[in-house]
Amino acid sequence: MSGSQQIKLPFMFVGKLPSFQIEMDGHTECFILDSGAPQMVINSKYETCTDALQSVKIAGAGGDTKEVFLKNVPPLLWGELTLQNQTALVLDLSHMEEKLNVRIRGLIGYTAIKDYDILYDYAQRTVTLINPQASKTNEMGTSYPLLFSAHPHIPIIPVSIKGAVYHMGIDCGAEGNLLDARCREPLHNAGAFMFEEDTALTDIAQAGAAVKSGALGPVSIYEKLCFDSMLFAFSDLSHLKAQGDVELDGIIGYEMLSRAKTLLSYARREIFFAKY
Repeated sequence: MSGSQQIKLPFMFVGKLPSFQIEMDGHTECFILDSGAPQMVINSKYETCTDALQSVKIAGAGGDTKEVFLKNVPPLLWGELTLQNQTALVLDLSHMEEKLNVRIRGLIGYTAIKDYDILYDYAQRTVTLINPQASKTNEMGTSYPLLFSAHPHIPIIPVSIKGAVYHMGIDCGAEGNLLDARCREPLHNAGAFMFEEDTALTDIAQAGAAVKSGALGPVSIYEKLCFDSMLFAFSDLSHLKAQGDVELDGIIGYEMLSRAKTLLSYARREIFFAKY
């Protein structure tokens, strides 16, 4: 961490995802910040696995699982920050490259940011990593509690849709909002849908899964952020339903982060909003 106790990292949008230029093995590469990924991901398209540590199984937002390799990666230079001792999933990201029309070397996951307060400012296209002990949270106004399940990389907040409350995880690697398929019928019955259509769901594990999506409203978060409508897709999230006290109903990403300056503290388990 720098002497100022914070590092401001400018980004460019790739689709609706924040991307950064990171130095890896002496080359500047495009990495996408994906807080919903439990650890770093390296694109197998550009990687050999002769030195793989082990293989593991992962599940994507669509619920499908696949076997991938784990390996250590060399130090990465991310602005003023050096990422060291990172273990990465080696995973084929070709489908993301095709959809976003960009070469993607990898994803920066939760393990790289978990020790910081993280300030998302999509209006200024910056992400700021802050020493939690030096974070000036009083400047952000009211704090709200974060919940966590057995997935520590996904902080959870209550989101009200047409008066019904859903526990939704925050994931800056999500271009759109996602709700478990079991929530669709109750929302229909409540008259929350403004329109509905078929769409394709792309995540780190797979591409093009056909799902239902639509505009729902009204939507509010802690009764602080209130919106007439937001877009949501529906998919089976049973693999994310955690052991523990909180059952995850869905994921929110760009749709929220693009509408409010957001400071998230993993250490203090709290979140701050400042609506644009």
